[in-house]
Amino acid sequence: MGSKFVALACFRNNEGSGNLSPRSHYPSMPRYPKGVTKEEGSSNVLLKALFSVTGMTCSACAASVEKAVKRLPGIHEALVDVLNNRAQILFYPSFVNVEDFKP
Repeated sequence: MGSKFVALACFRNNEGSGNLSPRSHYPSMPRYPKGVTKEEGSSNVLLKALFSVTGMTCSACAASVEKAVKRLPGIHEALVDVLNNRAQILFYPSFVNVEDFKP
């Protein structure tokens, strides 16, 4: 009896398809703005911006900030340091500028 519940717990739906891939909780965001092809958006020019980020109390906070920034169009990489309250962002200047990040 107990093994039946364990087996059913492995399936996400009642169809029993066995698909264990994780579902995304957020809608996917485009990597490049509308009207820009991937070839146009893959220029090698990257700029780095450093920001002070306040209010983070744990690594989960830093991960949430990092994830949110990475989802923005034109962002190549985002690194958030909770201990020093800083964020380093590598971005494509043809799509976004530093002023777009400021509140």
